[in-house]
Amino acid sequence: MTSLSRPRLATVLGLVVAALGIVVLMLSGANLPVVPPGLVLLLGVAGVVFFTRARWTPLLAVAIALAELAGVIFSGALANVVDPTAFAAFGATWLRVVGVAITLVAAVVTFTTARPRPVAEPAAA
Repeated sequence: MTSLSRPRLATVLGLVVAALGIVVLMLSGANLPVVPPGLVLLLGVAGVVFFTRARWTPLLAVAIALAELAGVIFSGALANVVDPTAFAAFGATWLRVVGVAITLVAAVVTFTTARPRPVAEPAAA
């Protein structure tokens, strides 16, 4: 197994940090499903990016990070970023936002710096 590039590792780390934000929300008693879909998607994509070296996997990370960001914005959770009185929600939202930001930047860098695999030339007849 080859080692991960730094941008790919940062992409995985960003996804895991965003997932950790959801776990903190769950532990704080927030009204979430028993198994939050965002948590499953973030960790699933982190696994795909970590274990698969395909060039397209960072784009999957970008899509999931944007979906998580939309979830934070449209659920009203973004207001928690500036309200430290609810400490758990404040910290969890910051983890989610920072994780998404790391993921977006790192995944774009990973995709743009990835070298495409060489295509084999067809054998001469």
